[in-house]
Amino acid sequence: MFLRLFGLFTWSLLLNAIAGRQVLQISSLEELSKLSNDNDCYVIGYFENQDSVEAMAYRRAAFNADDLPSGITSNKEIKKELGIIGDKGIFVECEGLRSWYSGEYSVDEIEMWFEVASIPLITHFSEIVLPNILRGYTKEHVVLVGSKSSVDFPALEEHFTVAAKQFRGRTRYVIVDTDDEFNAKYSRDWFGHQKDQNPAVYAATLGDHGWEKFLSDFSDVTTHNIISYNERFLAGKLKQYLKSEEIPDDWDAKPVQVLVGKNFLEVINSSGKSAFVFFTSPWSPYCKKIEPVWNELGERFIDSDKVLIAKINTAHHTNQVEGIHINGEPTLMFFPGGSIQDGIEYNGERTVDEFFKFVNDEIAKLEEKERSEL
Repeated sequence: MFLRLFGLFTWSLLLNAIAGRQVLQISSLEELSKLSNDNDCYVIGYFENQDSVEAMAYRRAAFNADDLPSGITSNKEIKKELGIIGDKGIFVECEGLRSWYSGEYSVDEIEMWFEVASIPLITHFSEIVLPNILRGYTKEHVVLVGSKSSVDFPALEEHFTVAAKQFRGRTRYVIVDTDDEFNAKYSRDWFGHQKDQNPAVYAATLGDHGWEKFLSDFSDVTTHNIISYNERFLAGKLKQYLKSEEIPDDWDAKPVQVLVGKNFLEVINSSGKSAFVFFTSPWSPYCKKIEPVWNELGERFIDSDKVLIAKINTAHHTNQVEGIHINGEPTLMFFPGGSIQDGIEYNGERTVDEFFKFVNDEIAKLEEKERSEL
């Protein structure tokens, strides 16, 4: 009896959720006006034939977008009011700004566009918003970092907002208020922006190898400078920012050498040895499991004239060495003969014996190659 009641209760919740995500049939200008007035963001699809393949793709995409109120119509008066030409059209209106769809009428394409088009003109960064930024379809971001309590910040925010309108749907504009401690730490970790620093604009994009970050090349935060910066950002004309920690005084005092962005290439290229490097993060539980095993591996090669064992903390900065791209931590890479270009990612078991065997096998391959070239 309890299970039956629980099942009915669960089914009721599901039906309510589905009902809340229905695509509304909009039959008049009054109903369209109500949808607009009741929601900051909403989507409307006009289709002369609501049974068409395109209309069904829209319905499915709109149904899946459970946080975006949606409607569908075939009303001629609405078509005329909206200025639709042809037999179909989709737009998202968000914060009074309307974006029209121009892509293919497939469920996946429409869904992705919904997410991009419904992003607020300005995203105010916070710990809650962060997951949405990290998983969003919009890969390009321009970021204004500074203290909102500063006297000149409202004027800077106005310049930033005007620039954002030029790139809606192409670049996500984010404001990070450093008065908040979480925000201050994140902007420091990501862009090296200190809390007492003047407000500044940065850019970041999620590429194939993780986040790439770019510093601004201007100090005067104006609409003109932001637009110019964004255009060069999208054109790939900015130099990537490779953040590095300072080199520790005792970086080579232990069996596992400690590398940072500033000394990585120099150590690897000039050591005369092959290098096995652990790209780690102190927050990763998987990295924590590898740490003692890696230290033991370092002990095994402490007197080796062929191999050095090293690690680098890449938390927040997966791409802090030019030419090295990793997608996350832990990553283990072997550089034969100190060659960055020939780096090999290790994907075997994470035990000291397997690490040891892998290194010796790679050294043997390298020596065989060197003999064959004589």
